[in-house]
Amino acid sequence: MFSPLLATKTIAARFWRGVMHLVDGETKQAHASFLAGTEAGRRALHAPDENAIGNPLAPLTFGFQELAEVADMASQCALAMAHIDGYARSPGKFWRRVDVRRFGLASWAKHLEAENERLRKSGIRPPEPANPANAVGASARGAALV
Repeated sequence: MFSPLLATKTIAARFWRGVMHLVDGETKQAHASFLAGTEAGRRALHAPDENAIGNPLAPLTFGFQELAEVADMASQCALAMAHIDGYARSPGKFWRRVDVRRFGLASWAKHLEAENERLRKSGIRPPEPANPANAVGASARGAALV
């Protein structure tokens, strides 16, 4: 059995396939793809501990973060299904409800931290944001993502 942590790739593929169907006006196919994304998330979240987090007494350091990302991505598929009927008359409203910026956010942040650590060890300082007010965590929206 594959690790349920690989489900992020499956869910993302199902989500983006649903989006492609949606923009092509294929609502039923879009719904089926979003549903498949939620099902993949559900299966991953019900996986045995050994496959998801390893030994429960000494869990893998990344296991829970990955499972949280699985849940978050599956929730975006669920949101897409819930608001799919409104897409044709108001695509902007649909996209305000379905937040694709969150896809892979945990992985991105983890990668960014690893890259910053690599730069610190090499003696190169990571770049500072041009405007500190735009840094993640400086705004109300950024604070909600951290």
